[in-house]
Parts: sequence; C-alpha cells; structure tokens
Amino acid sequence: MTTKEFRARKLRACGSLVLIDSDKGGQGKSIQARALTYQLSSRGVPLALFDGDERNAHLQRFCGQQLVTTRFDARSEAGWTELFNGLDQLEPNQVALVDLCAGAGAHLHNEAARLLANQEFGMPLIHVWMADASEDSVRLFRDLLPIAPAKQTVFVMNMKDDASLDRFGIWMNSHTRAQFIADGGTEITLPRLNLRVHDKIAAERLPFPTERPVNWARGDWFTFLSFKAALEKEQAPLIKLIEEMSS
Repeated sequence: MTTKEFRARKLRACGSLVLIDSDKGGQGKSIQARALTYQLSSRGVPLALFDGDERNAHLQRFCGQQLVTTRFDARSEAGWTELFNGLDQLEPNQVALVDLCAGAGAHLHNEAARLLANQEFGMPLIHVWMADASEDSVRLFRDLLPIAPAKQTVFVMNMKDDASLDRFGIWMNSHTRAQFIADGGTEITLPRLNLRVHDKIAAERLPFPTERPVNWARGDWFTFLSFKAALEKEQAPLIKLIEEMSS
C-alpha cells in the first residue's frame, strides 16, 4: 500500500473500537455491554455490534433484533480476522462495540500487533475491563495494559454484591492502580442492579427497557429507573471518552 493510499484509507476510518473484556464470567460484562449499547444509541452514536462469545452470545441474543450484530469466535485467530475484516464495512464515525468472551485476555495478547495496526488505520481502541476483586484480576489487567494507552482504558468495578468499594481493596491499594490513574486511566463503577429486576430482564430478553413493560409491577420499574439514573452518572466518563475518540 502506498503512502497516498494509506492516508486515503485513514480518512475513511471509522469511530472507535470498544472491547469489553473480563478475566472470567459473572463480572457483569453482558449487562455492561447492553447498558453501553443503550447509552450510546440513545445519544445518536452510530453503532455496530460484535459478539465474540460463540458459546453464549448475550449481546446478539438481547440486541440482535434492534441492531446488526456480527458473531465471531474471540478464542481463535480466524475469529479475530473475521472481526477485523468486518470493520471494513463500517461507516465513518461508526463505533464498533465488541463483547468478548470471558477470559479473552490471552487472545488479546496474541492480537496486540493487529490491534495496534488497526489504530494506525485511524480507529482508536478503548479497552473496558470488567474487574474481579481478586489479586489475579489486578495482575491480568496489568498484563493487558500494553494493548491500549491508559487514557483509552477503563477499569469497571461491578457493585453487584454491595454498595461500597470495600471488596476491591486489593485494587484500590495496588501500585498498578496508582500508576494507571497517574497515566490518565479511567475508573468507574457498574451500579448494582436488583436481582429480581435483573432476572426479569433476562427472562424476557429485554435489551435495555426504555418503557415500562406491561407485565412489570410499578415498584420493579421504579427500581430499574433508579439503576438507570445511577448508571448515567457513574459511567459518564466512559461515554465521554467514546464520544471524544469517535468524533
């Protein structure tokens, strides 16, 4: 490719590539992906969804009828090739939101060179890490820091078990966190979603309710609205980052 062709390709580049990642299941990756889909689409941000979990495609299952969702296998090199090829089909400023399978870290390491090349094509990477409270989670997060600058990396603490940050003490007191924050990294929370409401959403395969479902009691709807308000507040830095990196 000539320099002229490369520059022309960059001018046709899309918005950002947002990877939602975690070291294991149960960290809120699925609800984070759906919540982010809602928050961005409600702001008019053009989205293309990619679901990297061939075994349990939450994003495709919940959002596939509303937005075009492409499935690929994030556990294989061929699957990542499909993802990168799919980015060629995006429109200018369209954000690619990718819900990875749990434990995709090793594959992200393997794809570091292609992720860097994709950024050089004009599509910045935003890495969203759904954290566990364990020491392993901090170590694995640290190992993945090279795939994107700290200013393009977001550490998310899921408040599913309690309303405090006490259980994330290992992270809060770590040298990794101190350096991450000093380098401009973003730290946010995923507010607690009442289990009863969470299960109702899952049972009815609701992507992210914007109107009260007809079979929902008023109290459940008010509980969800409280969660949504907290989500908008707590995750405003992430939304701002995506909008800035995709403009």
